[in-house]
Amino acid sequence: MIKVKPGKRTKKQKYYAEKRSAEKTYNKQPYIDSGGYPCIYLELRGYVRVHRIVAEKALGRKLKIDEEVHHIDGDKMNASPGNLLICSSRYHKELHQRCKTRYGTWHLPSHYKRKVTWHSSS
Repeated sequence: MIKVKPGKRTKKQKYYAEKRSAEKTYNKQPYIDSGGYPCIYLELRGYVRVHRIVAEKALGRKLKIDEEVHHIDGDKMNASPGNLLICSSRYHKELHQRCKTRYGTWHLPSHYKRKVTWHSSS
């Protein structure tokens, strides 16, 4: 192990510090991933799907590993908080199976979307 005086950096440390600062200034553009979800770049997390960020902000915490975000209307581009449902992976799979069995599609048909209402628990 190389001992370095306090306040001094090795060549390797300088290289990675410069690389990180260059990444900060590089303009990371939003894009649509292979699954059809819009993604944006967050400095500490890299590219993240927008609906996950909106869900985390609504919850006031990061999503747990076993939590998934379901788009109620089936539109991957609609990341409004009222359209998102946070659920377990198992429940999310069940939701899609029920829709597939009842309606022949993975999401509610358009004529059912207007009938979905949410009531607050208070």
